[in-house]
Amino acid sequence: MRRPSGVADGDPLPQSLRLLLGTREALARSYLPFLTAGGFFLEGASASRLGEPCELRLQLPDSPYPATVETRVVGICPDPVVRPWRPGLLLALAGTDAERWRQRIEALLQT
Repeated sequence: MRRPSGVADGDPLPQSLRLLLGTREALARSYLPFLTAGGFFLEGASASRLGEPCELRLQLPDSPYPATVETRVVGICPDPVVRPWRPGLLLALAGTDAERWRQRIEALLQT
């Protein structure tokens, strides 16, 4: 497995998460355009710390197969005491392909 950028030899590999977005509506609900590089909210996912790299297996509506996308944890929503918040992770696109992914996702949302 190729090591994500920012993960040195000897460091533990990032956790691997999966996000299947079969429709444009599902993509719009999960996508976080307010993050500089774009990103996703993964409901129910958990991580140990902010800044942790995560390998996201992402399947977009225009693709029959998931692709591996580098992300980084930028927010953790714990199990809420007050609704409507949902527990999960905010993941920012990261790595050398972050801008390409952001452009592709935003183009899908505009169609």
